[in-house]
Amino acid sequence: MGEGKGSREESELVPGLLRHWLIGRVLVAGLALGCYANSCWGDFVFDDSEAVINNQDVDPGATSLADVFSHDFWGTNISSRTSHKSYRPLTVLSFRLSFWLGGGRNPFHFHLANVLLHPLVCLLLLEVLNNWFCQLKTSSKPVSRVDWRAPICSSEALVATLLFAVHPIHTESVSGVVGRAELASALFFFSSILAYPSPTSQGGRAVEILRLLLTLVLAGSAMLFKEQGITALGVCTVSDVLFRAKKLQKESGGQAKCRSLPWSYWRQWCDGGSGRKLCLRSAVLCVGGAGLVWGRFAVMTTGAPQFKPIDNPASFSDSWTTKILSYNYLYSLNWWLLYHPWWLCFDWSMGCVPLVQSATDLRVAAVAVFWAGLGALAFRGLSRFHTGDGRLVILSLSLVVLPFLPASNLFFTVGFVVAERVLYLSTAGHCLLVAIGAAYIGAFSSLTKRVVQVFLVYLTVFLALRSVHRSSQWLNEESLFISGLHVCPLNAKVHYNVGKVLTDAGLDEQGEVVYKEAIRLYPEYDQALNNLGNLVKESNRLTEAEMYLERALKHNNEFPAAWMNLGIVQAALNKTQAAEESYRKAISHRRKYPDAYYNMGNLYIDMELASEAISAFSKAISLDHYHVNAWTNLGLLYQDLNMYKEAETVTREAMSIMPHKPCFYFSLGVLLGRLQRLEEGEEYLVKAVEMRPHIAKYHVNLGVIYHLQKRYKQAESCYLTALQLEPGMPSAEDNLRKLHSTLSKLSKEP
Repeated sequence: MGEGKGSREESELVPGLLRHWLIGRVLVAGLALGCYANSCWGDFVFDDSEAVINNQDVDPGATSLADVFSHDFWGTNISSRTSHKSYRPLTVLSFRLSFWLGGGRNPFHFHLANVLLHPLVCLLLLEVLNNWFCQLKTSSKPVSRVDWRAPICSSEALVATLLFAVHPIHTESVSGVVGRAELASALFFFSSILAYPSPTSQGGRAVEILRLLLTLVLAGSAMLFKEQGITALGVCTVSDVLFRAKKLQKESGGQAKCRSLPWSYWRQWCDGGSGRKLCLRSAVLCVGGAGLVWGRFAVMTTGAPQFKPIDNPASFSDSWTTKILSYNYLYSLNWWLLYHPWWLCFDWSMGCVPLVQSATDLRVAAVAVFWAGLGALAFRGLSRFHTGDGRLVILSLSLVVLPFLPASNLFFTVGFVVAERVLYLSTAGHCLLVAIGAAYIGAFSSLTKRVVQVFLVYLTVFLALRSVHRSSQWLNEESLFISGLHVCPLNAKVHYNVGKVLTDAGLDEQGEVVYKEAIRLYPEYDQALNNLGNLVKESNRLTEAEMYLERALKHNNEFPAAWMNLGIVQAALNKTQAAEESYRKAISHRRKYPDAYYNMGNLYIDMELASEAISAFSKAISLDHYHVNAWTNLGLLYQDLNMYKEAETVTREAMSIMPHKPCFYFSLGVLLGRLQRLEEGEEYLVKAVEMRPHIAKYHVNLGVIYHLQKRYKQAESCYLTALQLEPGMPSAEDNLRKLHSTLSKLSKEP
C-alpha cells in the first residue's frame, strides 16, 4: 500500500476549534501551569538542600563566575575525586538568577522559575510535533519554518502534548528545584530540533549552515544544563533521515515504498543534491556531537565519579547474569512508570528495587513483556516505513530511547537506580506513541472514535489530578518522605529521611525508632549511624553515641561530619586528646570545615589553651563570615581574657556583617556595661530587646544597666518581664531581690 491513496485517514480526535493556533496553545500552557502551580509555595526539599542551600555557587557574592564553570552541580570542584562529576554550569547560573531576583535563597522564586519553564517546554514540544506531523503525514502540507499562528495540523500532536503537560512523572522535575536541569535542558533540546534545517527549509546554503551551527550550539547548551541534552543531535539525525525518505517517495511518485528498511534503497538516498546534503548534515552532527561529548568528559579530568553499591547495586554485582537481568528489569520499570505513574517515589535506591538474580525470578516476565512490546513497536515502524504513521512511530521511539541512553548504564555507570526526572524528555516520545495509537484505533469507526475521545478526556483529567496530588506531596519534606514509605518500605534512605523530619520536628523518640529501622535495613548506612549518634548525644547517652559514630566511621573512614560529631562526644566524655584528633581528621577530609574549627576552639577553651582557641575561632570565621557561634565565642573569650578592646572590635565587626542578629547587640551591650559605659550599653541592649522581645536574659541585662543607673522603676519592669517569660529565672529573681532591698533602704532614709 502506498503512502497516499490507500492509507488510513487521520482520525480527528480533537475538534477543530481546539486546534486553533491560539486556543490549542493556551490549553496546553494552561494545563501545564495549573497542574504544578501549587509548587510555587513549596519548601526546598530533598536534593535541593545540597544543590541550592549548601551550594555556595548559587550565591553570586560567595563564589566567582569562574568557580561555577570549574565546579560540579553540587558545588564541589569537578577535579576532586569526591565530585559526582555532574557538570551543569548553566543550571547553576539559573539558580544564581533566582537568588538575585529573590534577594537570597527564597524558595518561591526558585520554584516559580520551574513552574514557568514547564509550559514553555510544552509549547516548544507542540511546535516540534506539529512540524513532524506536517512533514511526515501525506495529508498535511509540509512546513518550511515555525509559524506560531498556523493552525495545529494534527490532533495527535495536540493530544501528545496535552498528555505530556499533565503527566505526573514530571513532578520531581517541576516541583523539585533540582529539576531545573531537566526543564531547561528540555527547552534547549526542543529548540535545537526546531532550529535544525529540514529538507523543506527555505533559504540558501548560508542559511542552512547557520541553522546547523545553531542546532549544535543549542544542543551544547542543553548538555550544559543536563547531560542528556546532547541526545537532541541524535533525534535531529533520525528526523532528517525520515524527512528524506518522505521527500524521496514524493519525488518518485510513490514508487519508492520500501516496506521494510530504509537502507534497501540507500543508493537512491545518496543520489542527488538532497541526499548528499543529508549525509553532510549527519556528518556535521556526528563530528560536532563527538566534540561536545569529548569536551564534557575532558572537564572531569580525574575520570568517572566514584559511586557506592547503595547508589546502584546492579553495577556492583559480580554476576553478569544479575547485572543484565537487573538492568533490563529497570528498563521495564521505567517504561511502566510512564504508563502507570501512580507508584512514584523521591528515591529508588537502597533496597527499593531488589536485584534480579535468577531467570526464575517472576520479574523476568516483566522484562519479556517490555522487550516484546518495544520490539513490536519497532517492527511496526520499520515494516510501515513507507507510511507517515510508520515513520512517526520510529521518530517516537527515538524520542523515548535516545534521551534515556545516558541513564541506561550502557555507556557508563550512573549513581541511581531509577530517577523519575531523567524520564522528562522520554515522556514526550511515550505520549506521542499513545496519541498515534489512539488515532489509529479511533479511525476504525465513529464509535471507536467516540470511545477513544472519552478515554483521552478521562486519561487527561486523571493524570492532571494525579499531578496536582503528587506536587502537593512535594511541598515539604515531611509529606514527601512519608509518601515514599508506601512505595519503597525496604528503602533505608526513605526511613533515614523520615527520621530527619521527625527529629527536626522535635519528635526524637519516633525519630530514633525510624533511624534504627534504616540501619536494620542497611547496617552499613553511615549517615543514619551518624544522625542516630547525634540524636542520642542530645539525651546525654554519650557512650552509646560514641558507639554509633564509631560504627559510622568504620563503614566510611572519610566521613567529615562523623569525625566532628565523634570529637564533640569525646570532648563531653573528657577524652580531650581523642577529641582533638577527631577534629583534625574531620578537617583533613574537608579542608573548608568551619564547624570543625569552631568545635575545636571550644575544646581548646576547656583545655585552657587560649591562643589556640582564638586561632581556631578565627579560622572558622575566615571560612564562614556568617558563623554566628564562632563570632560570639571569640568575643566572649576575649572578655574572659580581659582583652576588652579586642572583644569590642570583634563584636562590632560581627555586627557589621550580620546587623540582623540580636545576639551581637546583646554581647556588645553587656561588654559596654562591664566597662561602665552604661549609656552605650543601654543603647545596644534596648536594640536587642526590640529585635527579640521574648528572650528573658536580654531583659535581665537591660535591667542591670538601669539598676546601675539608679533607674529603679525601669529596672524592676525589666526583671518582672524576664520572670514572666521565664518563671523562676535565678538571675532575675536575685536582681529583683537586690532591687527591692535597695528600694527598702531608700524608703527608710530621712
